[in-house]
Amino acid sequence: MDADGSERTQLTRNAAHDEGPAWSPNGRMLAYTSGPDDEHGDVYVITAAGRLVRRLPFFAGLDESPDWRAVRVPRSARRCGDEVEVGRGAHDVRAKGAGLGCRESSTLARRWAAAGRPRRISGIAAQVIDFGGTRRVVLSRRTDGRRRVAFLYQASGRRGPRPAHPPRPRG
Repeated sequence: MDADGSERTQLTRNAAHDEGPAWSPNGRMLAYTSGPDDEHGDVYVITAAGRLVRRLPFFAGLDESPDWRAVRVPRSARRCGDEVEVGRGAHDVRAKGAGLGCRESSTLARRWAAAGRPRRISGIAAQVIDFGGTRRVVLSRRTDGRRRVAFLYQASGRRGPRPAHPPRPRG
C-alpha cells in the first residue's frame, strides 16, 4: 500500500500463516515468514509485485523476523573460513591476537558449540548477540585483551515439520 494507506495490494495467496514482512532498503523486495502455524516457518523473499524471488535456506523450527541489516562479525586480523559439523555450524570464523592462528580459532569455535554454547569455556568468555537464530559470537581471553575469536553461529538440524509446499505468491 501507499504510505497514506491507499492502493492496498495483497501479495500472497496461500493457506499458510504469513507474518513479519520487512521491506528491502530500496523498496523493491519484501521478506516475510511463512509456514503452517505459529511455530514453524521459513523466510521468503518476493518482489514488490508479489513474484517469488527465493526461499532462504531451511532451518528447523521457526525462522522469523527477517531483517535486511547485515549481521556483522567484529573486525579481526585473519579470516579462517567456515566450520560446519552435524548439528552445529560456525560460519565466518575469524582470529585476532598474538599467537592465535586459524587452527586454534576453529578448534575453539567447535569446542564452544559442542559444549552447548556456554558463557565461559576454558577461561574464555563468550559474548553472544542473537539476530533471530543467527548468533554473533566473540570468544575472548583476558590475558592480553587482544586474543579473540569471532564468528557467526547458526544451529542446524531438522526438528520441526516443514511446509508441504512453498507459499504461492501471486503473479
